[in-house]
Amino acid sequence: MPTTAPKDVSWDLVNTVALPRSKSAGPLKIDGTIAGCYAHTPRGALMAVANGVYRSVLGAPDVKPLKAQVLPGTGRDTLEKQLKKVDQPVRSGQMAQIAGFRVVSFTDQTTVISIVNGSQSANSLKSVDVTVRWANGDWKLVAQPNGSLSSPSDHIDSLDGYIQFAGV
Repeated sequence: MPTTAPKDVSWDLVNTVALPRSKSAGPLKIDGTIAGCYAHTPRGALMAVANGVYRSVLGAPDVKPLKAQVLPGTGRDTLEKQLKKVDQPVRSGQMAQIAGFRVVSFTDQTTVISIVNGSQSANSLKSVDVTVRWANGDWKLVAQPNGSLSSPSDHIDSLDGYIQFAGV
């Protein structure tokens, strides 16, 4: 289980959000807001979570990123309907930046990553748990039945207990 942030990470600005990529953990394939080809490791799962959640939403109203990065099911169908209603792209400042993570659980088939976004200095840190499953040779997000890609967010006061992981 990772106890530090991946060392070989660079950060790409995708629309308005800094998203990580790693030569060892992925994504190794990026096409606009679609990313894939992650390592079958806890760090690969982390990169799939960090990229998949943001890229699936940043592509709206285009749902190709969602379909490429989220497992089929009721939750994905619900989110697809919501994203098709988006009429303007995400503006700067609308989405909080990644600040940290921790691996909640890992198996070679299902992993849960707690990801933190927001700013400690602005007292806006929030954590959510995101589940990914290994399917068709890559990590894919698991959408909740209500269309959410994560658990409800929890406000946290600090990154204590999390690994700092930020591109900005």
